[in-house]
Amino acid sequence: MGAVASAIGFAGGDIRGLVVLSSEGGRGIDDITVAFPGTDPADLINVLNAIGGVEVLSVTPVS
Repeated sequence: MGAVASAIGFAGGDIRGLVVLSSEGGRGIDDITVAFPGTDPADLINVLNAIGGVEVLSVTPVS
């Protein structure tokens, strides 16, 4: 989680919320709400997916 939070902050994002959806068998699924400057989070998604053990499952814009 530390690497994920650091990557989000480095990309200029701000974590606004975190919910642990499940944690079983050594794998956790979290729902992280991030305020991100601009409209294209592609760079952040690529950085997060490059972290070992991290996979971005979906991105949902909110207003």
